[in-house]
Amino acid sequence: MKFILWMSLLLVTACNPFSQHPSTDDTFLRTAPGAFGFTHAITLDGAGYVQWTESSGAISYELYRTERGQTSATLVYAGTDYWFYDSPLENGKTYDFVVMGIGSTGSISSSDSGSNSPEPYSSTVAISPNPAPGTFVVLSATGGDSRITLTWSASQYATSYVVYRGTTSGEYTEQFLDATSPYADTSAVNDNTYYYTVVAVGGSGTQVADNEISATAGARTVLSQ
Repeated sequence: MKFILWMSLLLVTACNPFSQHPSTDDTFLRTAPGAFGFTHAITLDGAGYVQWTESSGAISYELYRTERGQTSATLVYAGTDYWFYDSPLENGKTYDFVVMGIGSTGSISSSDSGSNSPEPYSSTVAISPNPAPGTFVVLSATGGDSRITLTWSASQYATSYVVYRGTTSGEYTEQFLDATSPYADTSAVNDNTYYYTVVAVGGSGTQVADNEISATAGARTVLSQ
């Protein structure tokens, strides 16, 4: 009789789904990945870097890259990180990126997030690698009345220049954005000596001039040092 009762209890337990799948089982707690988007897309020389927000419910991510004008996408990353450094890329071309959040019950694309993508993040990003600015030199500094005029050689691939100034060699405390050669520093004070260098800025980075130059306001021209 005890054997029959034991077998009956075993059969009831085996046939009862709630005895094997309690309400705390993780299958009842799984959720689809939530909306998310890109936070950074940085263009580099022959490479690119992208970063995105975390998608709630996602357990991993897949990043796809498509060359602009092409239709096929390439899986370039699969993992749990929220960023990826993509290299090598061909300079002069444009690449579009989209990332997928993979969850236990499905997936979501950053582009599918659309207007639901957390502000101010982007659902898709593009990178157009370009060579970094080339080497160049500051050619001269001309001291004049309450001014110093600088000239420098061109840096290949540079899109703009920044002039840095200081009153001690190698220590620059002021900067002048979007400068073009020749550049007149009209804030110089007569009889004061200033030290300058120039930084070339491009789409894939910066390049500091190969030299520093100094001049005294109201004085003569000083050639490249």
